[in-house]
Amino acid sequence: MVLNMRYLSLSKTGIWQFRYQIPETKRELFEGRRELKRSLRTTDISHARMLALEIELSILKQINGNSKTENSSFALGRTQPTITASSKPASAPDTAKLLDMYCEYKANFVSEKTLEGQRAKCRIVLDLLGHKSIRRIRRRDAELVQQQLYHFPSNAKKNEDFKSLSNAEILSLNKQLRRTSLSEGSVKDYMQKVSSFFEWCMQNEYTDVNPFKSLKFRKSARDRDSKNHYSMEHLYTIFSNEGFNKKPFKHTYQYWLPILAYYTGARLNELCQLYTDDIVEVDEVWCIQIRAVREDQRLKNLNSERTVPIHQQLLNLGFIEFVLQKQSGRIFNELSLQRDGYGTLASKWFGRLKKRLGFGNGFDFHSFRHTTATNLKNKQVNVDVAASLLGHSTKSITYDRYGKNHEIELLYDAINKIPELPVLVPKLRF
Repeated sequence: MVLNMRYLSLSKTGIWQFRYQIPETKRELFEGRRELKRSLRTTDISHARMLALEIELSILKQINGNSKTENSSFALGRTQPTITASSKPASAPDTAKLLDMYCEYKANFVSEKTLEGQRAKCRIVLDLLGHKSIRRIRRRDAELVQQQLYHFPSNAKKNEDFKSLSNAEILSLNKQLRRTSLSEGSVKDYMQKVSSFFEWCMQNEYTDVNPFKSLKFRKSARDRDSKNHYSMEHLYTIFSNEGFNKKPFKHTYQYWLPILAYYTGARLNELCQLYTDDIVEVDEVWCIQIRAVREDQRLKNLNSERTVPIHQQLLNLGFIEFVLQKQSGRIFNELSLQRDGYGTLASKWFGRLKKRLGFGNGFDFHSFRHTTATNLKNKQVNVDVAASLLGHSTKSITYDRYGKNHEIELLYDAINKIPELPVLVPKLRF
């Protein structure tokens, strides 16, 4: 058997990664996962091929055996064949080494961008702690570094004042300069990420306590007040600008993405990665299938996979005709695949547009998603139906585990309760 090289990819740090798409009919054998990811922990391609072949064989045995076997833990990347109970180290590695080990483990489950963000935040905290032995870091240390972070500058690496300084030196200097510091929400995020790191250290018996667990934070606003949505006045500003009414669009995504986001509530990358065969008719209703069935498609979580009926106004604007004239392939093929998916260029474009239109911080492309949720709520759409449309969990075992998908007709009626845009958007000429 020859390993298909498409299962191998090289991370930014030069480590080979294994990725395998699980057929939909076999996902129950792998705890419902759509994809298996595992760091091969090697920079050597020959060694990577050998390891990947072993994992692929393990996966195929489980699939062909059609039952859960002891191979599943290996295929899921949970085994540590070189470490046994009798070989547990007498003393823990230093915190820098432990962080590297933790990130290698996390690489199996999160995107590279998410992993690098977590690594950077953990490194700042560990630097401020002075890289003590992991077993010497206690609750008082955690509370102290939490207070220090309130004085740590936001975007420190982008500020010339802090160039080439260590994190401890940055903290000390900013107490004098008083540049904008981390917000309450940012400090909480730092602490949660470090807490996850310490939980892993505990599970692997490198320490006996997680001093960052259950730290207290002030709640300065309700969850719904911390997110901005677009009012009708905001929407008029966006869709009445000359880009939608006078000048021809340089790229078709610049026309369709904001409109699709308003009428579907889909995330930016969910829209950017659509293929023509993701647009289907279900019970005579045109729908968008939000899914990850290809290697270049990804979803935020399991609940994100869904089918969203297409709003009547999208049909009136000619969205189906636009898709059909593409024939096959990606719908917005002018967008290139980058580290974070296909949405990077579109996000930068919209960022420039909203800034030019006078929108400040707190408003971005994701605000369309909050706008859709607000519209559904104001139209008194059942919360479970809204969750199905937006790809959220209902946090109910009855519905999430045992309930099946809503009927398309019910979803179609709900999505069409979203009010029309407050400005007449002309059809895109193509």
